[in-house]
Amino acid sequence: MTAIPPSRELPIEAPIVVLSDLHLGHPASFIKDPAEVIPLLGPAKTAIFNGDTFEQLNLERCERARQMMLRLLDLCHARGVRPFMLTGNHDPRASSLHYLDLFDGRVFLTHGDGLHDAVAPWSREAPAVLEERRRLLRNEAYPPDIDHQLFLTKQTELIAALYDHKTPSGFIGQSSMVAKFAIKPWRIIYALSYWSRVVHYSREFTHRYRPSTKLFLIGHTHRAGVWMSRDMTVVNTGSFQPLSRPLIVHMNEQKAVIHRTKYQNGAYHLAEGLHHVDLA
Repeated sequence: MTAIPPSRELPIEAPIVVLSDLHLGHPASFIKDPAEVIPLLGPAKTAIFNGDTFEQLNLERCERARQMMLRLLDLCHARGVRPFMLTGNHDPRASSLHYLDLFDGRVFLTHGDGLHDAVAPWSREAPAVLEERRRLLRNEAYPPDIDHQLFLTKQTELIAALYDHKTPSGFIGQSSMVAKFAIKPWRIIYALSYWSRVVHYSREFTHRYRPSTKLFLIGHTHRAGVWMSRDMTVVNTGSFQPLSRPLIVHMNEQKAVIHRTKYQNGAYHLAEGLHHVDLA
């Protein structure tokens, strides 16, 4: 495999806000205008979009999705917030950032698509993704570091057909997304199985690559939640799509606060605080 250069130190200024899975341009996304999420940024100086920010792989929709993503970045800059885009499985080439280490390694962020070799075991593309992974590894052992692991993940994601381009947007698209699970119950079984083990996968991943992590932030599965253990807290920030409710994380070097969200007056706003994590 091609050698991957080490990650750079990035000028990330606190306070920081983290959100994920906006899925701009997806027919089932609740977001029709990126301005709807801007109130969630609050007093942040830095916004980290932790993957699946926009639909990059569908040729029928990628240009509109890209324009929505650019508008999101412009809105951030106009507010004085510096945006960082991490890649997800729907936007694997959104940037060169597949993960971030913050506050001397106490906080670790990645989209979550690298936690499982099949990326999304419940998807119809999972067998093809696994086959492509085997082809790229060519009998090599498990990737030796996180850069190789996530580089391999992004390469396998490029073969995926993410959704039917004929699906209309809005309510029909959102209903179609739910229906595709209902008529293929095996996908529900795989998704529930993955959900039940996501903390296990998270612990395996961080123990292998980032054992000093105190707060691990992911998205990907759309199952929003907070899971606490003795040495680490795992937060999944959910998604802006059906069957999920997004969470937002605001943090500085001292603490992280996980908030619920509410949709009111045409935009998303912070709701009550769900959990606090002491980072000091």
